[in-house]
Amino acid sequence: MIALVVLFVLVAVEVIFLVIERTRAVSVRRSLRLTWLILGAVFLASMVSPLLDWRSSWMGLACILSVQSVYSLVVLLGKDKVHRGLPKQRKVGMSVLRIFLYLILVAPLFLFPGSKHMQVTGPYAVGTETYTWTDVSRDEAFTPEADQRKVTVQFWYPEQADGTYPLVVFSHGAFGYRMSNHSTFMELASNGYVVCSIDHPYHSFMTRQVDGNRVIVDMDFLQTAMAVENGQIEGLQLYELERSWMALRTGDMNFVLDTILENVHAELTEGVFTHIADDSIGVMGHSMGGATAAAIGRERSEVDAVVVLDGTMMGETIGYSDGVEQFELQMYPKTILNVFNEDHAKQAEELGDSYSNTYMHNRSDLSHQAVVIGSGHLNFTDLPLVSPVLANLLGTGTVDAEYCMQVTNSLVLEFFDRTLKGKGQAVARERIF
Repeated sequence: MIALVVLFVLVAVEVIFLVIERTRAVSVRRSLRLTWLILGAVFLASMVSPLLDWRSSWMGLACILSVQSVYSLVVLLGKDKVHRGLPKQRKVGMSVLRIFLYLILVAPLFLFPGSKHMQVTGPYAVGTETYTWTDVSRDEAFTPEADQRKVTVQFWYPEQADGTYPLVVFSHGAFGYRMSNHSTFMELASNGYVVCSIDHPYHSFMTRQVDGNRVIVDMDFLQTAMAVENGQIEGLQLYELERSWMALRTGDMNFVLDTILENVHAELTEGVFTHIADDSIGVMGHSMGGATAAAIGRERSEVDAVVVLDGTMMGETIGYSDGVEQFELQMYPKTILNVFNEDHAKQAEELGDSYSNTYMHNRSDLSHQAVVIGSGHLNFTDLPLVSPVLANLLGTGTVDAEYCMQVTNSLVLEFFDRTLKGKGQAVARERIF
């Protein structure tokens, strides 16, 4: 709302200024320059005021207003000889350019109005550490040169706390990024967990490595994933594509788990690794990240529990024959929680055993399911809290965004408390919220 008011005022002043420039009403033009000076002073004063939450994204607009205010002061002091000598068309063009800049600078404030900071329920203050690790055993397939794959991870953990805590490793969805479920990480860490979130380079919208280097999403992957979402890729082609995605992502998660455990067991271990209990490990993820977590849960004996946030368990599909997917015959070996959005849950029910998640659930006493009524796919991330406009464009439901994440975080905490810490009540097999 503040961004809308600011944009309206700026554009209105520019339009009035354009009209006045056409009429050569010099005395009024000086009044408008006084208006610019006042607006700039009010804007800059409010930026340092503790009453308003001005974020760094306002700085570009603040710079332009500062220049406008200084120039207006020059005009009011009668020093503006250059501008008065400009032709009308040049003055009009400069005003139009300023309006265009306002639109560009204010647009991010509409898209990212500021995250709602969800309160954590745990007693621990939370610290964070970030690492970029190089997997010397794998070539980076997304680059033409022969180089090794680098994976960036971020940890959240109980700061200044004694003892060790269960480890939870998170994998984001297609073109997500490691901060996608920040509120979940904070909630878990404040309640005595060490959370490690993985940036899957080139599958992540953007990965920022510890050296400052930025890796953006691979456009071929982005277009292919969107084609799958739109139902343009099916059958054997889809099966082979999903297998390649799972190979890449499980490779990342296996490498991260191995590196964490190596650091935990190192003789001179330090930092976050001193807080990790190596005998209590959970994995989780959203969408394709949930599929990654489920696949790792089947592969690794160290993993005790799995959470899939609105994801299809691609790893359970082991073959494709006569137009039909072939699922893993061995029962899923770990306690697992699948959380669905409303439409996804309905589709899973309609497909029955022809859908991997349902097939697994119906054959495992260790499988649990939950549905949030009115939720959409991205309601199980923090994106609707950070950018409601962008989240709605990409896929959310009618549920209140903050409520859905509160339910999600509470479910995840309850599940891991039971499976990794052995406390709390038994987790219900099926729940609806």
